[in-house]
Amino acid sequence: MSILGRYGVIFPVLMVMLMACGCARGVMNEPVSESLELTLSIERAQVAPGEPLLVELTLTNRTDELMTVLKPDHESIAFGVTAREPAPGAGQRFVAPVFSEAEATHVWIDLAPGESLNRQFVFTVLTLERGAYALMAIARVADETRPSGERRVHAPAVGFEVGGEKVFARRYPDGLLAREEAIAIARRAMGASEAAAGETLLVRDSRGFARWWVNIGEGGERRAGLVDPVFARWLGELRPFGEDDRQGVTPIEGDTQALRELKDLQPWRRSEP
Repeated sequence: MSILGRYGVIFPVLMVMLMACGCARGVMNEPVSESLELTLSIERAQVAPGEPLLVELTLTNRTDELMTVLKPDHESIAFGVTAREPAPGAGQRFVAPVFSEAEATHVWIDLAPGESLNRQFVFTVLTLERGAYALMAIARVADETRPSGERRVHAPAVGFEVGGEKVFARRYPDGLLAREEAIAIARRAMGASEAAAGETLLVRDSRGFARWWVNIGEGGERRAGLVDPVFARWLGELRPFGEDDRQGVTPIEGDTQALRELKDLQPWRRSEP
């Protein structure tokens, strides 16, 4: 998968999950399981175009028995989005959150009675166009009574709106921050003029997340740094990249406060009953 793939749709996984539950078209409106509760909450129901959307997913065991579930991640949870008032014949769009290719997936874990799993997901593809939308999700749980060995659990839809005249950031259709935006962020962080030359290289950091590596200026005055393409923010300076760095995806190390904060968004955590 290319480094851009982490922002796009994981079509094979999502379509298999959605076709299996009969939800390839329309809204995911199957009843929620009585034994396993899946819910979504959105940090802010109103966001600007291009703004990251933070979604909290909670999976709770409502039974008196131990249950086996897939750890919530970008492959085990299928997310779908549709307009609140879709046009006739319009289906829903299946989307993936921002994720790290280094993250282990397809991990089955036990969920004790009354125990919950919470995971925060960040989306950059949900706010590209203004409008009112509904976000839905499906999780997978082990079920020995079924031929497939598992069943699907649905979360009730949650609504959000994308609007306002001010644009948070310009993004490509896959949700990646536009390179022109990354250059502008770097110029402001370095105190450079808008006319200063800028060039970019898309890389990944040691945790597997995409970053814009940006050079500003020319010759001996050239400086460089990293820009976070999710939250459109400056991460800190490092050496300018050269032709040797263009030969492949270059691992970038760093320990700025911004990188530490971004790391905190990824781990899933348990909530004891």
